[in-house]
Amino acid sequence: MKLIKQTMIQVLVICIMMVSCNSTEEDFETSESIEENLLDNSTKVNEKIQENFINVNGVKLHYLAKGNPKKPLLLFIHGAPERAEAWLDYLDFFSKDYYAVAYTTRGTFPSSIPKAIEAYTGVERAKDGHLLAKKLGYDEYSLITHDWGCSTGWQMAITYPNAVKKFVAMSVPHPGISSRGYHEVKAHRKKVDAYVPLIRKGKSPWNRKGSSANNFKHLRNILLTKRSRKHISSSLLHKYEESWKYDNGASIDGNYNQYKALDFPPQYLQQCSLVPSIIVKTPVLQIYGELDRFTGFQVYDLPNNDCSVNIEYVGFKDGDHWIHHEYKTEIMDKIRRFLKK
Repeated sequence: MKLIKQTMIQVLVICIMMVSCNSTEEDFETSESIEENLLDNSTKVNEKIQENFINVNGVKLHYLAKGNPKKPLLLFIHGAPERAEAWLDYLDFFSKDYYAVAYTTRGTFPSSIPKAIEAYTGVERAKDGHLLAKKLGYDEYSLITHDWGCSTGWQMAITYPNAVKKFVAMSVPHPGISSRGYHEVKAHRKKVDAYVPLIRKGKSPWNRKGSSANNFKHLRNILLTKRSRKHISSSLLHKYEESWKYDNGASIDGNYNQYKALDFPPQYLQQCSLVPSIIVKTPVLQIYGELDRFTGFQVYDLPNNDCSVNIEYVGFKDGDHWIHHEYKTEIMDKIRRFLKK
């Protein structure tokens, strides 16, 4: 049964995130080059947010923290092509009531960047987050996630149900719903097929060389949409550039290896009750944008959704994939209310 559970999870965790062949070549703001220096332990991002490293599960993870370590742990997991600094404003907002911690996931500088594709499975990424919490002294925690961070979060909620108290997922649905959506929602399947097969085959610009060309124009066009560019500061973009440039773009390989580590196309399950071990009973707040270029928002409204039995949906009609930047104030308030329930 355990083998069946692990196989099903690995097959189903197909993420709808980060990139699309249909992305337009939009204008974007240029930024200055920065040096790629590994940060010293115990440096400060600002006056109160602490920056450090922690060794877990065979990797070194970079993390930011703010708040009292004696308060409940609120763990933030970013997506691609971002890093922990994506959550800086969220750390400020939630640090009064929680020990707010955001970590840079494996495969993205300044965290470790394993070379082996098998190092990027959902199981390994989930271990990273869970063991980081354990090493910080917590047996329980709540999760705030976006994009690939959602994939990790869903896996954590499935694998460590007694540890994950509440879970916020932005832009990526439960893996079972993602699987169903691929088969039942034409618009959703079209978006997935537009980029995932190309990444898995390493076709340009979906590889290190192609994504690095022209000062990372491809990554910029993915991230800096007409909506999101208004909410991503130049200083935050500099941090992302630091990761993209490190070791001639090793983080790009790390991001794409997450796709290569997953089975595709996803196995189709009409109902999660067929594999009850993947049903998430943790309270979930699912947030999405109806203009997300990488996920057909109709997947969130599929009938007979038994994959998350305690889930609340919040949609933004004009929201793109990067809703955690676009609707930051509104989302932080909704998360605050959800956590207080």
